[in-house]
Amino acid sequence: MPKEGPLGERTESATPKRRNETRSEGNVCTSRDLSQSVVLVVMFIFFDVYNSLVFQDFKFGMEEAFLKLPYLHFTQENVVTYGQELGSQLFLFMLPIWLVILFVSVTVIIAQVGLMFTLKPLTKFDLNKFNPITGVQKLMFSLKSIMKLVFSFLKLIAITFLLWYTLKKVVPLLLSLMFMGSVAAIGSVMWSVAFDLGMKVSILLLILALLDYTYQRWQYEEDIKMSKKEIEEEMKQMEGDPKIKGKRREIQRKIAIQRMMQSVPQADVVITNPTELAIAITYEPSDPAPRVVAKGAGYMAKRIRDVARENGVPVIERKPLAQALFKHVEIGEYVPEKFWQALAEVLAYVYELDEKKRQKFDKAAS
Repeated sequence: MPKEGPLGERTESATPKRRNETRSEGNVCTSRDLSQSVVLVVMFIFFDVYNSLVFQDFKFGMEEAFLKLPYLHFTQENVVTYGQELGSQLFLFMLPIWLVILFVSVTVIIAQVGLMFTLKPLTKFDLNKFNPITGVQKLMFSLKSIMKLVFSFLKLIAITFLLWYTLKKVVPLLLSLMFMGSVAAIGSVMWSVAFDLGMKVSILLLILALLDYTYQRWQYEEDIKMSKKEIEEEMKQMEGDPKIKGKRREIQRKIAIQRMMQSVPQADVVITNPTELAIAITYEPSDPAPRVVAKGAGYMAKRIRDVARENGVPVIERKPLAQALFKHVEIGEYVPEKFWQALAEVLAYVYELDEKKRQKFDKAAS
């Protein structure tokens, strides 16, 4: 059933930002059962190999320590020494097992959630967690709790079946060995049965844990889903509100126009279409080519022409040249070489009308 959030129905997959936020809060998909079952399987395999390699040495060491017991003088010093010897034997035997358990546990957790460290779950204190009524309601109506109960029943049924099936085959053999009085054979059979049963139970628990983890992964994805409205709000936060962005662009455009219009009085000539386009051109002897300092169409073209006339800048009509410059040259760019000849004719005409500009032109030519 789709969830209803404060911003609508949550039907969309979580965004990377939402995933990072939930992860930073310690809300990740992890299965304790999966970790435990993997540890069990690995431990049985490791212990089988470890037993054949090390157990005999451990056994001889412990036997030697116990053989000393009848001859031990029970003084405080001897008891401490004897205890240290037994403890060191046990510690050396158990240390690799502990290290394997630690390594496998950490590896499985990292494989599920990756490397992460956060203290946020510890800083959140919710009194509702201690409310028994809320707890009972969650237990009764939570799908997650129902699924956990289902998996618990599956574990119980499967383990019970394995015990029954194994003991059904082994008990007659054990009874026959008891009548034969073979204690060593009974011990060997019981160890073999215990190891075989433990391995089967561990593999079974691992399969169920994988199913449980698959369900938890699906449930986690459902829990962090977002509504379309939430995604829109997130995009606004990340990229800015479109209205604000539009106002910002409008302000930037006005500033650019203002700067452009301030360049028109310094132009050498304004080339027009005659009414639809206007391109203001300036040329300095130190420049590699004439440069467009302003251009516009429609109303903006009219403003450029008006400012040019107010400041005594010649306005010359050259329809093909105006169209070409407007299309191919941006504000601040130099005029390409293919337009130089047509533009030079215009500038030469303008410089004939203006003594100062003619001197600048003559200086550039020389």
